[in-house]
Amino acid sequence: MKHVPLLGALLSVVLFAFASTLYPGGTRLDPTTVGYSWGENTISALFQPFAVNGEVNPARWYAIVAVFIFCCSIGMVFQQIAQITQTEPHQNWIRGAGISTVVFAFLVVTPLHHVMVSIALLCFLVASLTLNHWLYLRNHRGLLALGILAIVLPLINAILFYGQIGAQWLPIVQKSGKFAAFIWLFAVYYAALRPRK
Repeated sequence: MKHVPLLGALLSVVLFAFASTLYPGGTRLDPTTVGYSWGENTISALFQPFAVNGEVNPARWYAIVAVFIFCCSIGMVFQQIAQITQTEPHQNWIRGAGISTVVFAFLVVTPLHHVMVSIALLCFLVASLTLNHWLYLRNHRGLLALGILAIVLPLINAILFYGQIGAQWLPIVQKSGKFAAFIWLFAVYYAALRPRK
C-alpha cells in the first residue's frame, strides 16, 4: 500500500505525456507552432478547451484526469507525512495546508484557473514551510535543502507569471518547480516511512 501514491503519480505523468501528444499546437510566443512543446507550453495549456492556435483541444480531458490522479496521490503523501510527524502543530498544518493545496491545485482546470493557482500556491507554501521546519528540527539537511528548492522555484514561477516577465522561461521554471516538489515530497514520504532504528 505504501507505493500507491507513487504509482498514482507516475500514472498521471504517463497520462500527461499522452495528453501532450494530442495537443494541436501554439505557444504564447508563437501561436503557429504544431503540437505541444514541453519547453514552450505551460502545463495549463493542456486543460484549455481550445489550444493556443485556436483549434479544439482533444488533450483536455486526459490532462484533467491526470491532474485528478496526481492531486489524489500527493494528498495521500501529505496525509501520511502529517501522520508520521507526530507533533501536533506540525501535523495539523501539514495535513490542513497539504490537503488544501491539492484541492485547489485540481481546481486550476476550471475557468477560475488564476485564482486557484494563487490559493494553491499559498497553501503549498504553508505546508512546505511547516514541513521544512519539522525537517530542520530533526536535522535532515539533505531533505531540507531540497525542500528549500521546492519552495524557491514556485516563487520564481509566481514572479514570472504575475509580473508578466520572462515568458520564455515560465514553462521551464513551472515544470522544474513541479519536478522538485514531486521529488522532495516523495523523498520525505519514503524517509518518514523507513523503520526507525
